Amino acid sequence: MFDLQEKIVNIEKVRDITPWNAEEKPWTKRTKSSVVPMLSSSEAHFLYKISKHLGSGNYVNLGVAFGGSVACLAYGLQSGGHEGIVYGIDNNSMYYPQNSLEIAKTAIEESGLSSYVKMCEGTTVDWARIFRKYDPCSFVFVDAGHTYQECLLDYMSWYPRIKSYGYIAFHDIGLFDVREVLRVHVDPICEFVQQVWNIRLYKKIE
Repeated sequence: MFDLQEKIVNIEKVRDITPWNAEEKPWTKRTKSSVVPMLSSSEAHFLYKISKHLGSGNYVNLGVAFGGSVACLAYGLQSGGHEGIVYGIDNNSMYYPQNSLEIAKTAIEESGLSSYVKMCEGTTVDWARIFRKYDPCSFVFVDAGHTYQECLLDYMSWYPRIKSYGYIAFHDIGLFDVREVLRVHVDPICEFVQQVWNIRLYKKIE
């Protein structure tokens, strides 16, 4: 059902995908400070499979909250035996004022994922500028601000930071503003790969 080495365009708008249930789900392990993804089961597994299949490289997660999506990507690298870093970028103030970034850091450390994760406090736009000196990203997950302007700015800031034929995914595509960014700006220049519930994955074609 999912293999990044094939062109897959079937749309799966489901909270859980039955064939995936028999697969390992390391993000469900509980520690003292558990990382609990604010995602459906299928979405969490989707992110895990993306990094596990894509392999070594730089991964960027825009919008950390409590670290769930960052952990899923990190577990994919770990399970696949890959080298790489998941950069979790968040300004730690817009939506989760209760020091969520520190909570996420602690949970990531207790989950044994510290070597795969770097938490980056600040705006997504500022970090896009910083990333000019980094190797291009294999994958960017856009899940920070969800207004039209916020989503568009994240897309425009990070699209140039993705390597040729790399991938970008958007969360909360059920929101009108996010869908409009995809319709107007992303669909015309990127190759749609797959949708799982409220995540839509695209491939950069250049």
